[in-house]
Amino acid sequence: MKKFFVFLSSSLLILTSCVQSRELENLGLTTAVGYDLAQDDLISSTIVLENFNPQIENSSRTVTAQSHTSKGMRQKLNLETSKNIVSGQLRVTLYNEELSRKGIYNLVDTLSRDPSIGNMIYLCVTDNTTKEILK
Repeated sequence: MKKFFVFLSSSLLILTSCVQSRELENLGLTTAVGYDLAQDDLISSTIVLENFNPQIENSSRTVTAQSHTSKGMRQKLNLETSKNIVSGQLRVTLYNEELSRKGIYNLVDTLSRDPSIGNMIYLCVTDNTTKEILK
């Protein structure tokens, strides 16, 4: 019994250090994302990032990238910023009308499968480009 208790307590001690820590200052929280149709059947994605910095009042920033998939866009957007982009605070997704006529099922499906995104997201279709709206 004593060996079991020692084994259990040592395994619990080791397992508690497996959680990845995330410092809020090093994260770029995505609050809004917009998708437009670009040239050569590419999709252009514009995101609004909120950076937490106590010295700066308005610390939002917009970043744009183009790719064939939303996963490819996320990788390109991560390369353009010094912060690690996370989507846990995503509240609004905008889709250009031209893109939505071609079909947005794959983009919406990717968002719905992401466990870090909540279920209280507004999906909007707009006549203007989403890049103009988010900037």
